[in-house]
Amino acid sequence: MIVTLVSNAYITAVFIDRLDNIYFVNQNNNSVQKLSTTNGLLTIVAGGNIVNGPHGFALNELNNPLGLYVDRSSTVYVSDTYNNRVMKWLANAKIGSVVAGGGIYTSVGVGRALNQLNLPVGIFVDEINEIGALYICDSNNYRIQKWLSGASAGITVADGTGGALLNQISQPWSIIVDTNSIMYITDRDMGMYGNGNRVMKWLSNARQGQVTAGTQYGVGAGSNLLHSPQGIKFDSSWNLYVADWYNHRVQKFIFNKSVNTSC
Repeated sequence: MIVTLVSNAYITAVFIDRLDNIYFVNQNNNSVQKLSTTNGLLTIVAGGNIVNGPHGFALNELNNPLGLYVDRSSTVYVSDTYNNRVMKWLANAKIGSVVAGGGIYTSVGVGRALNQLNLPVGIFVDEINEIGALYICDSNNYRIQKWLSGASAGITVADGTGGALLNQISQPWSIIVDTNSIMYITDRDMGMYGNGNRVMKWLSNARQGQVTAGTQYGVGAGSNLLHSPQGIKFDSSWNLYVADWYNHRVQKFIFNKSVNTSC
């Protein structure tokens, strides 16, 4: 059975917490909303306070958010993409705080320095090893940044130059970090040749990654290929699901078999 939970919304990210509450980013009103599984209520938990225009930069506002993570304390982390920062909203808070980047309207600015971001997208928070460490797909800087809890600058943990080689990232879009601090990164290239449409596995402290889904060069619609992949998720059997955006499908990669399927 298929049920429509939310309509008239432009959803860019979804997160289900440990209590099965559903959080989603709604770009229509630049907010993060929560659908409670207890009472069915839909509430805004971050952003959505725009008064003088469609988006804003105040600490209770967002501007085209894309990435989302909710930790075990119901703290909401959101990539405030066009403000070039990552925000943190404590449970029931009316205002957020900047935990990475700063944006064009602050002294931090936008750029490639370690305390800056340029169009952050997917995010992940480590709740097992380095508690509170925030991983950010810094898409226009072609890198993955790790910000330790309370840090004033990030650490580049994957590439930073751009490209399709195994030691490079074209445009990171989403990330998952496992219990061994191994990063799984959705990498994409919207250019003519589509180099780097893949999911990469990047070991902790490694200088290069491995392609686990898709291909190092080129794009396609074959079962082993991807075209502009976005979100990724593992199931309990460690099968990989990929939102294969340009191919309009979800791909399931079964790593102990040679055949991949469309869902």
